[in-house]
Amino acid sequence: MEDFTVDFLKNNKACNLKVISKCNLNCHFCYETNTNSSMLSLEKIESILKDLSDLGFKKLNLSGGEPFLREDLVNIIIRAKRYNFYLKLATNGLLINEEKLLLLDRAGLDQLYISIGDSVHSDILDNFSKMLPSFYRKRVQMQIGVNFIITKTNLK
Repeated sequence: MEDFTVDFLKNNKACNLKVISKCNLNCHFCYETNTNSSMLSLEKIESILKDLSDLGFKKLNLSGGEPFLREDLVNIIIRAKRYNFYLKLATNGLLINEEKLLLLDRAGLDQLYISIGDSVHSDILDNFSKMLPSFYRKRVQMQIGVNFIITKTNLK
């Protein structure tokens, strides 16, 4: 199985690009793992971005695994913006800090979603609360959202 997927969404104008399979969590509902796996090179991702743009895609959702495990995440965003994609990024929030948030914003990320799933990790909430002042001070232009993954385990 490839280390990326391209899922066609409504009207073939948006797609998901899984930039990494590896994750730093082990949520019971998720099929990703924290094991080592190969990643697409930045050059291969650039080729995929060009193909998606040529096919008329306008919106791109970057996902994983955990995208922040890629050291070249900002470069992926910069390259995607060269093709004028509207960019969303989903993360579990454990590896993000205000500095990374500002880098993502400067690179052109349009929306950031922090997913909270299996349990509410205090580290995620701590990181999230540290980032909020950047939004209030208008230091970033991107939108932020929270995805709550509801399962039998956390709905008690």
